[in-house]
Amino acid sequence: MKNIKSRKGEPRQHFLITGLPGSGKTTLIIDLIDKIPGEKSGFVTKEVRSEGERMGFDIITVPFGAGSKRVPLAVKSSLLSPGKASNIGSARMGSYTVFLKNVEEVAVPSILKGLDFTIIDEIGKMECISKKFRSAVLGAMDSAGTVVATISKKSTGYDFITGIKRREDVRLFEITRLNRDILLNKILEEMSNGWRKY
Repeated sequence: MKNIKSRKGEPRQHFLITGLPGSGKTTLIIDLIDKIPGEKSGFVTKEVRSEGERMGFDIITVPFGAGSKRVPLAVKSSLLSPGKASNIGSARMGSYTVFLKNVEEVAVPSILKGLDFTIIDEIGKMECISKKFRSAVLGAMDSAGTVVATISKKSTGYDFITGIKRREDVRLFEITRLNRDILLNKILEEMSNGWRKY
């Protein structure tokens, strides 16, 4: 395989992964983080489960390791004590309470470092409640580096997410049960071959 480069100074190129919940988007992007050379920053989102039940989601900053931060992105609203949500800078999204303060103080700075690769997992409905997050995503995509991100598959009624998918500098991949085992190498191959417009 040819060397993968972020190609600063050349036309911007971004690689986005979409798919249904549970399709393996986060697993794929973690595998990509491990394979892509160069400086990387950003965040991934991991499910928090208890006895097989989803309790919420955590933000984990990239690069992983001693300097990585892990904070809650969202929790089931039923798990919060009365009045707590109003004290932590939060918003409701369905059955979840989203911690906007953590999005804006942890996730946003992680995607504004201007390194070779910016990792965003994900450009989703919860994160996009925050205007600062939406602005940071655009800032990262308009910078000289490459954005590697997951993005919500269902975007009806969410103009921001739809607009990101339609950008000319975006290559959008959909992960499914049928292609999840081959998609990693396909994305790496396209990165190493350089930008091609589809």
